This record gives sequence, C-alpha cells and structure tokens, in this order.
Amino acid sequence: MSQKFYFFINQMAWLKTYMPIAIELKSRNLDCVFLSEPSGKYSCCYKRKNQEKFNEMLKKYEIMHVNASQIKNLRFAKEDILFSIEGNVGNKNVKKISASLRNVILTNCTDFRFRYDEYVKRDHVEKIIFGSKGIATFYNKLSNKNCYLGLPKFDICDTKENIYQKFNLKKEEKYCLIIAPRRESKSGFPWQKTVSQLREKGYKVIVKSRGKDSYKSLGNKYYDHYFEDQFWFTHDTIDLLMISDLMINTGSLAIEEAIFTSTPVINFDVKNHLHLAFLYDYNFVRNIKNNQEFDFEKIINNLLSERSEYEFEKCINENFRNIGQSSKAIIESVCKK
Repeated sequence: MSQKFYFFINQMAWLKTYMPIAIELKSRNLDCVFLSEPSGKYSCCYKRKNQEKFNEMLKKYEIMHVNASQIKNLRFAKEDILFSIEGNVGNKNVKKISASLRNVILTNCTDFRFRYDEYVKRDHVEKIIFGSKGIATFYNKLSNKNCYLGLPKFDICDTKENIYQKFNLKKEEKYCLIIAPRRESKSGFPWQKTVSQLREKGYKVIVKSRGKDSYKSLGNKYYDHYFEDQFWFTHDTIDLLMISDLMINTGSLAIEEAIFTSTPVINFDVKNHLHLAFLYDYNFVRNIKNNQEFDFEKIINNLLSERSEYEFEKCINENFRNIGQSSKAIIESVCKK
C-alpha cells in the first residue's frame, strides 16, 4: 500500500494552507485525501455556496474526498500522514484513527497560542509547522517538534489579470484595501474620515470583511467595492492585495499578506493590541493609536514618500522561511523519516 497524505478540514478558510501542499503532492504523484465534516461556521465546507466551490476545487486537482463519517471504510498504513490545522481533527472517528497516523500540525495565524501546549504533548504528533522560529519564539512556543518551514498560503498566487476579472475590477484604477475591523471593534475605526480622505487622494476603496463580520449594510458611502470571502483559494485577501496600492489594516493578521504582496500599510490599532507586533516595526507601516488625533493626508504622504526604501525584503528575510517553496519544504521534511 502506497503512502497517503490525509487533510482534515471543516472550514474553507483552511484551503489557503492545504491546497498548495496538496497540489505539490499531486505533482509528485503522491496520493492525498481530504477528510471533511461540517463545522457550522460561516466558512463551513457544507454550506451550499461553499460546497460547490469546495467540490469544484477537489475535482479540478483530482483530490480524493471522504466525509469524515465514512472514515471507517478507509484502510491506513503506519506511514500515512494526517495534516491538521492546530491539531483540530474533528469528530470521534477521526480522533480515533489520528493516534495511529503520523500527525503533522500546521499552525494557523496565531491560534497556536491557545492549543500548542496541549498538542505538543501528544505522542502521535510528529511535527508542528511554523512560518519561522521568530514567530514561535515571540510567543514562547518552543519544542523539539517544531519545524520552521514557512507559510504555504504564499506558495501559489493568481495573476493580476485573473484577479481583475474575477472581482470585476478595472486595472487602470488605484485601489486601497480596507480590512474591516471585527464587529466588536468597529466603533474605534473612523470610517467616514478615512474613506473620504482616501477618495480625495484618488483611491477606489475596497472593503474586505468576513461573513461573520459583515459590513454590507454600510453602503457605498463607505466603499466603492465590498467583498466577503468567496474564492478561498487563492485567498481573497491575497488576491485583492495583489492589485492594491495601499492597505488600511485594523490589527488583523492580513499584515502578513501585505508584506508578501509588498503593499504599504496604515494600521488603526482599534484592538489596543497587535498579533505579531514585531511585523509592524518596519518602515512600510504607519500605526495610529485608538482615538488618536491624526492628519491622514500627512500620514499617507509620509508613508508613500519612502516607497523606494521600503523594507519588505528585509522583513521577509528576518521573519519567514522558504518563500514560495514552503509546500515543498514541508513534504520533503515529512517524507524524510
């Protein structure tokens, strides 16, 4: 029986991490199987609008798919690999077999802060994949199971031509992408002042949010284009930053996407704390504290005046590994045993 690579999934948001690895496996003629179950979340694979995209994607890349409730019909070899996001292996059927497989955990955003100490103790967890040692060190999540192999979500990007077409945007326009704050933080974000001054500077304003934090009701007074996640892979945020000249952030981890797409950032600290705070210390970022008075035009002009000296490459080299090659590095690492 040939070695197989299993991926447990219950939400579409994980596809940006899983798909580059699965595509790399298929290019090597290695078998990969997605084990899915419902999550009930806005990004659940079984919601109608998501399920169609999920099935189309699996068909396109010829990836086998098994509902987790049918896992009892599968036969596993001791060398088979189970990939999971943050050790989440779902229902009792998957949990039961996970202990007999070689488990590889892929960290997601900064969620590892909460579960790392739990899954690092599991004997069947063989590797825990981080974007870099700096990220693990920053949160003091260190063990001999850690592997610093980069972020697969940046291995595959769509072309700008395709992005303009699928979002129905015009390539001649100048875009600013606003990453909308979570609903509980919305009161700290100066929508009207920010949008009006962006428009005065000639930007078309794109607002990107998540289904659970919808801002559709704001209307075109506050945006020219509004999107919630719809494509998942390649991921909407990465796509939209590929064609944006500026990003307005609200403390979200889209700071990583801005770095990899070389998009300068103005960050409104509406949460009063930052995940991966060290990524905000470079000259392509300007931070505005919550309730701080600010001259937006001055901040934009100051930020854009340093365009030729932005430290994107320095930031990437200091904080990430295997740029564009993370999936290959992960597969080669897990196949080494």
